[in-house]
Amino acid sequence: MRKSLILGAFLAVVSTRAGADVAPLTPEGRLIVGKREAFEAKARERLGDIGLIERLRDWRKFQGFVIVGPETSRRAPRVLAKDEYGWYEIQPGRTQRLSPVVGHELTRLLSSAAAWSGDSYNYGATCRETPRLFVVAYAGRDQFGRLGCGPEGLAGRAARVAETLQVPLLKTSTILPAWHKPPVEGIDDRQQQNDADIYERLSNMLSAWDGKRLPGYVDAYADDVIVERPEGTTKGRKALVDWVRHEQDWAEAYPQRWTRHVLTQMTMPAQTSNKALYTTHEIRWEGEDGQLKRQTFSTMWRNNAGLWQIAYERVSPVKPVTDRRPL
Repeated sequence: MRKSLILGAFLAVVSTRAGADVAPLTPEGRLIVGKREAFEAKARERLGDIGLIERLRDWRKFQGFVIVGPETSRRAPRVLAKDEYGWYEIQPGRTQRLSPVVGHELTRLLSSAAAWSGDSYNYGATCRETPRLFVVAYAGRDQFGRLGCGPEGLAGRAARVAETLQVPLLKTSTILPAWHKPPVEGIDDRQQQNDADIYERLSNMLSAWDGKRLPGYVDAYADDVIVERPEGTTKGRKALVDWVRHEQDWAEAYPQRWTRHVLTQMTMPAQTSNKALYTTHEIRWEGEDGQLKRQTFSTMWRNNAGLWQIAYERVSPVKPVTDRRPL
């Protein structure tokens, strides 16, 4: 028996009323903002790059970054960034790629929606270690916090991995939930968590494609992925990236006439495996000729040490939409 995932069933939308008054910062809030500005300034000074933070926030070039270091000492913070090929450290005058294990753990932690909930700074908490500050950012979201003072969530765990460039000897094969509570009754909890995680990853891919963010678009693909398209087959992450580069100009200005790709007809069979999952979905968009186009994808997702990644994908030719249904 197959169960179709109704698009939007797993969406949690938090809306802010347009024009709503913004509460002024408390004294504690102003102090934290000042600490963050000073910490980011220290990173700029360390690398001799006045535009460092602004460039790292260019989501068209970077999928995420981490800055972590002591709060008070003169020791410079560590700066990591992630592009379409993975994580690397930015050092004065050079860059150094991280080990695949460390990079994978950073992606696993920061891909989870749970990394962005809660307060990472814990103002007023007793410090059990020498305080260290951190900024973690991923896929357009970020957190500022400190280590060694109070409880630490996934953002803090990612900062510790970035600080030491080591993965703790803990269970790292656990898939971190994209959602805290399964919202649909009658479907296995594990299936819902996995489906929600995959749905979020696909949605982020489409958003990255439309926003011309190459690192975000290829983020869900495994290093050894195989993609079969009508134009040919690519094997491996690097070959996929090289092929995708030619699909559009990722650095050009946004067009005046925005083309939006819509995820439709997504189907996830009833499957509770934590090793491999299979999905099918269709993407629709309006072509330059004004006609609706569609393309279908048959995908195998593999649990790579706690992170769902695309291991194999078969892509159909581009076809016209004949059912006249609007986007």
